[in-house]
Amino acid sequence: PLYQEYMKFREELRIDYADREGRIWQEYLTQNPIRQAKLARNIARFSPAAAYTSATEILAETDLDSHFRFLQQAGEYRNELTQYLRDQNAFGSAAWYDGEAGKKINTAGIPLFSDRPEPLLSSIKRATSDVLTLILLNVAFFLLTYLSFLRYDVR
Repeated sequence: PLYQEYMKFREELRIDYADREGRIWQEYLTQNPIRQAKLARNIARFSPAAAYTSATEILAETDLDSHFRFLQQAGEYRNELTQYLRDQNAFGSAAWYDGEAGKKINTAGIPLFSDRPEPLLSSIKRATSDVLTLILLNVAFFLLTYLSFLRYDVR
């Protein structure tokens, strides 16, 4: 009983500190590296290669926003799973730690994680500016090439 109380206290404390650390990291990321990465990405969009890369990342859901959407979903799942374990008194049960002799742990009710991808229409809307940038740059480069050929004297 004393060991079980200790384990329950330890897990609750560990979860509390993990939540605090997560909030600190989220605050740090939104103020510094994420803001810098978005600024660099927006400046680089004037390059055809960067616009193409950005559009394909958005459509493939491998861009920065998709990554953070996934992390948010993982955080929500973590909270859901933690609440489920608290409701099952898992942190106060020795069966969850050392598999008490003869006791089976019922894992049927454990919530499952499911990634909710961004709808395709929403991804297309986000990629539209990059695709338009590619089209405009393509037209501009074609016109510049055409004009340079018109001015070129073959003789």
